[in-house]
Amino acid sequence: MADAGIIAAVSQWIVEELQKQMCPEPFPTMDAIQLRTPLEKENGYQLGICLYDIREEGEVQASLIEARRAKRQEPPKPYSLYYMVFINASSEKELKEADRYNIIGKIVQTVNDCGAVSPNQLQPWLEIAEPPIVLSQVQISFEEKVKVWQAMHHTWQLSLFYKAASVFLANDHAVSIPQVKEVTLNMNTTEERRQKDG
Repeated sequence: MADAGIIAAVSQWIVEELQKQMCPEPFPTMDAIQLRTPLEKENGYQLGICLYDIREEGEVQASLIEARRAKRQEPPKPYSLYYMVFINASSEKELKEADRYNIIGKIVQTVNDCGAVSPNQLQPWLEIAEPPIVLSQVQISFEEKVKVWQAMHHTWQLSLFYKAASVFLANDHAVSIPQVKEVTLNMNTTEERRQKDG
């Protein structure tokens, strides 16, 4: 299963997919699309992707994964990663309303096209094929979106919210399995059992 770096890898994958489809139009350079938070308002980027929440989605109902002959690894846990995609406030002031809508439309189209990614693509050293990580729009109310912005000490602005799931994260905790060092077998013949029972 994927290691702790999978969260950073998924985040970077989203950035790269948007860069492929949105550069050089409507954004002239790939640097215009970056992992940022709305608090970072400098002019170094135009479109920000912000990981704002990570939620555990419960236990995997599976048997222990054999890691070594003498140890077994606990099952991985699935997580959902929540992202907000927004236009940098500094850049937004320079955009016409129609330009903003075109950018939002292009983001929606790009996410619909890319859809999912294999963990094995993000971490090529994984030995077992894992289920794809699906990127989908989060179904939350307008009030909930406003609360996310408020939590970042920022007034609401038009933005898109996405979820990447399920991201299975390996558990490093291994359970030691006692090794059998000595076996004693007691084999009695039929005659010996008769004498014992008689």
